[in-house]
Amino acid sequence: MEYVSRVQDSLEEASPPGEQHFSQGATLTVTARRAPHRRAVYEELKPVLENPSGVRLRISATASPGVATDPEGSPEAWEVFSPVSATIENGTSLEIAEDGTVIIPGDNPTNNLYQIVVETRLQRLAAVRLEVLPDPEQSPERSIPDLFVLSEFQVHASPRVDTNQESNEIRAIAWQHATLLLSTGNQSAMPLIDDNPATYWHIGPNRDQAGVVVFEVADHHVAAWESWCRAMFCLNEFVYLE
Repeated sequence: MEYVSRVQDSLEEASPPGEQHFSQGATLTVTARRAPHRRAVYEELKPVLENPSGVRLRISATASPGVATDPEGSPEAWEVFSPVSATIENGTSLEIAEDGTVIIPGDNPTNNLYQIVVETRLQRLAAVRLEVLPDPEQSPERSIPDLFVLSEFQVHASPRVDTNQESNEIRAIAWQHATLLLSTGNQSAMPLIDDNPATYWHIGPNRDQAGVVVFEVADHHVAAWESWCRAMFCLNEFVYLE
């Protein structure tokens, strides 16, 4: 136990609680900028994209970096949010379904910005997940990857404070990687976090399958008791256990 304590102290000194650590949880403002689709490029897509169907957005987060991009990871490791509010760029409110998904109607311009506010009880963030789900009222054939094209994804956090205090602190969460999760193998989607609205990635959904992107937080704080092997590596020490 003495060694674990020493590892913990070393990690905390090297990586003190930073922008992703919230002792009492936080209010997260998620901003997703949607880019125009490519209906003028592919003739076979025009029947769908000239009259696009709607989609639904679901936001979740985890404090466990090990499950972030693992499709077989524990579902209970993710906190699925029920948004406090959801709006588009002009301030118009979006409907929030009973299951917590944000309803993006089909007649909504595809070139838009969505802002979703959620409350989390997590004390730190390792990753945030965006799921783009098909409209359950539309046929699967109308859900194609080009339907929802994402150009930027940002999260700002306001740490919770005691009820008798006020906090004006707002932290921009920095990303280290963006990954599109696919059944055929994950794809790096770094254009989504390059601060360039001219770059984009096709998210989905694909027929009845949701398009899923995981955004990993940069330099997440790791405790020694959560990752024994990582702690050994950080101190360049190796222990043989019998």
